[in-house]
Amino acid sequence: MTSEHPRFSPQQSAAPRPAVPRPAVPQAVPFWKLPVWVAGCLLSAAVLSVTAAYAPTVMKRLILFPLVYGVACGFVFHWLLHELELRWSRLVLALALVIGCLGTVNVGILSFHQFQRARHEQARQNPKDLEMLETIRQASQNDSELQAEYAKELQYYTPGFREYLQHRVSILGNWPEPWPALFWGLEVVLAGCGTAGMMQRLERNRNRTAV
Repeated sequence: MTSEHPRFSPQQSAAPRPAVPRPAVPQAVPFWKLPVWVAGCLLSAAVLSVTAAYAPTVMKRLILFPLVYGVACGFVFHWLLHELELRWSRLVLALALVIGCLGTVNVGILSFHQFQRARHEQARQNPKDLEMLETIRQASQNDSELQAEYAKELQYYTPGFREYLQHRVSILGNWPEPWPALFWGLEVVLAGCGTAGMMQRLERNRNRTAV
């Protein structure tokens, strides 16, 4: 009894192989999208900074309030990124951090102007204090102690940015220079890190849901 081996016809041996899907080639991003995204982020940071500057004083907690501002910027920046279909990159992350810092600086500048206006209004509502200040000025021409007192009182009603920074941390005590400025700088950096950190977290969550 002979054993039969299976035979394959030429048509069967030449059967087409299943096509292997080729990896998608990423398309080049138009050059104008990154500048548009940066402009949108700057505008968003400016709008958010105005909102933050005019928030009630009770909400402006040290460290926490700038960090919340940075996180809010991160939400908006990430949304703009995908609205423009811009690819995620380290450059985007670095730009977001810088813009978050710039927005926090703008919050400080706007808050300083509010602080100045409040002191000017206080002086306008208390004309007797201004009369007393003028009396001290006239009497301090030949008295160094009175001159120092006059400068201190004048500084109260016409504060500079340094006095504003000292006023911010006065709740923590009387801090000498340059600690109030260094503390504010720390808040600015933390806000920028909050912006970049929130964008990175949102992007990570987006990639997980896309898998």
